[in-house]
Amino acid sequence: WILSSEGQLMQYAKSFAVPVHKGLRSPRFLAFAETIVGKPQIIRDDAMLGSDMHKRMLKLWKSQWTSPKGKGRKRRGKRKKK
Repeated sequence: WILSSEGQLMQYAKSFAVPVHKGLRSPRFLAFAETIVGKPQIIRDDAMLGSDMHKRMLKLWKSQWTSPKGKGRKRRGKRKKK
């Protein structure tokens, strides 16, 4: 049911998830339609998911989001007194 146009409309109404149903491809379902309409679409397939680029991106993402600080991330909070 979730793959039907009715199911995707319900999902959009509850969580603003962009519908992927071909009949619902419309700028009215996009948060920033004016910046993305007309640009090429990229599809994640098995070839892309197994590529070296994808592995490098995952490694970078994990270093940023799973470590306590992440690379280049500035610490917020109390400053040390001199």
